[in-house]
Amino acid sequence: MFYVASMVVVLNAAKSNPTIFSLLPSYCMHHYRYLKDKYPAYFPVLDTEANASTSLVISKSDPNIEPFLESSLEQLRDVKTLLERGFFSEADLLIQQCAISLKRICTLSQNNEEPEHRASSLYPKAKFYIRYLKCFRVLSFVTRNFVQTQGLEFGGAVHFLMRTKSKNARLVSTDSDNKKNNELDTLAWTLFENLYQMQNLFLGVSFDIQLTLMIWRVFAHLLLIMSISSSSSGLATSSSFKNRGVDDNRGITILQQLNELASRIQIVEGFCTKHKVSIPQNLSALLTSTKDIQTTIHSPSVFLSNLTSITHRTLVYLASNVLSFGPQQIRLSSSTIHTPVSNTMERPLEFRAAYPLQISITATLHNIEDPSLVIIGVEFLGNLRQFYNISSEHLTLTKPQQYQLDTSVHILVNKTPTKDTAPVYISLLKTFSADLPHLDLNLDSLQSQNSVLKIKQNGKVSGAIPISKQKTWFLLPTK
Repeated sequence: MFYVASMVVVLNAAKSNPTIFSLLPSYCMHHYRYLKDKYPAYFPVLDTEANASTSLVISKSDPNIEPFLESSLEQLRDVKTLLERGFFSEADLLIQQCAISLKRICTLSQNNEEPEHRASSLYPKAKFYIRYLKCFRVLSFVTRNFVQTQGLEFGGAVHFLMRTKSKNARLVSTDSDNKKNNELDTLAWTLFENLYQMQNLFLGVSFDIQLTLMIWRVFAHLLLIMSISSSSSGLATSSSFKNRGVDDNRGITILQQLNELASRIQIVEGFCTKHKVSIPQNLSALLTSTKDIQTTIHSPSVFLSNLTSITHRTLVYLASNVLSFGPQQIRLSSSTIHTPVSNTMERPLEFRAAYPLQISITATLHNIEDPSLVIIGVEFLGNLRQFYNISSEHLTLTKPQQYQLDTSVHILVNKTPTKDTAPVYISLLKTFSADLPHLDLNLDSLQSQNSVLKIKQNGKVSGAIPISKQKTWFLLPTK
């Protein structure tokens, strides 16, 4: 009965405010017809045909959707106030509500628009801000632990590092195989993952916004340094403090990380010089203080207090400078693979494992400025990946920033240790250059999500982001 009562309230409100229809799941209108017949006194008379279609369609031409999107994003500005007042649960709830609204817009758009039209509607902006909200959630989490330490002195810094390290599992995967589940660097890599997608999958992002995304990566880098500065047994107070690595696998010392941080800030400054972006005075002072932090490495207590202070100043800056596109439209890089057509496990393609397998691939690329950045990825047996560059002769420009791909690849399967039917996954990816590839793309804990990959081609390490849905092809080796 609670559902029925909720429907009474919502549909009566929708009678006066039709915008509500665009937010309802499609099944609500089907339920309305039944409930209207059963409880005629409680349900209003609606134009069900018109409203049913309204609840399913979402596009740039709908005058009700864009104000709803903007009002959802406006809530982010309230998060800073909530964080400052210590209302952390309320801030998290506001972020979640905003994310639900944006996902609703994406779902409706994805169900009712072709990729070509979807890429120029409000869908890209909603997708962009969903990534942004994930970053904001990390910021909210770190702020909560920072404030609850009550102080920037050495004891407060220790408390902050220990508290954040022990509780950050709430923000990351609970996969038991994730060895970095309880470390600050997982939070940092969560930021790197989303920030690089925001900067490389979306076209039309202004230089000012790109600068803010780079400052977010500085914040992620500070979390990495904090991860190294902490340990399960406490913090070192001897001269060996600056030489300790985060773990045996990476072996990166605090001093090395600080040098990397200085290099990252130089990249930020070089970006601003190249694109003639003015750095706000408060940000310039913050960057200078961040670069100078390594001068206090000789004193662990001073260093940790300064590190915590700079991290706090950075998160305050980021919370105060919420990204806003205004009327500016952005576009999403995407692709649709037409062939090969997916088969089934019951009807696999037979092949001789001793020979390379040729697969013909046709696809349409949308919103691609530089097609040389697009590669073909083939994955089989879970983790055996092969990447293929695309020759320009196999691409045909059909519209501005839209290409038709017609090519073929040869998959090396002669070393595949299987005699049974095995799936092969084919996708298109867009490569990008990271600020510090060896550091930013150390995404082992996130690789299973297939969101950002680290690839190495011709001795060069770069990142790659899928821009298509995977095509699944089942193969059966024969003699």
